[in-house]
Amino acid sequence: MSCIPGAPIIVAKQSYVAQTASLPPTTLYTAPEEGDYRVDQYLTNTDFTASGGDSSTTLTWNDGVHALSGTFCDAGVGWKSSTTVLHLAAGQSISLSCYFYSPSSTQTYNLYITVVKE
Repeated sequence: MSCIPGAPIIVAKQSYVAQTASLPPTTLYTAPEEGDYRVDQYLTNTDFTASGGDSSTTLTWNDGVHALSGTFCDAGVGWKSSTTVLHLAAGQSISLSCYFYSPSSTQTYNLYITVVKE
């Protein structure tokens, strides 16, 4: 918990290091109450010399009116970071999946995720 009233609070944090395959839909956080959340992502491919590789993440959530999803972080060969602010209904989850393709057997990816209650 934050010591400063009204300050953002980290509610979930996850690291996927040296991954060699796509990540199926995975729940990051389920909201006990309705509110605004921020999802910070940092995605990097570990072999910058490989060509033809691709990786991207997709978030899904429900704001109480619509089930929503979007691809927010596409690293290709390299790195990318993104921040997404979303509204989450009580009892609904933020889920993440990651697509990964590499023609190289040496290429892997690292994905770091932080979910913050605003």
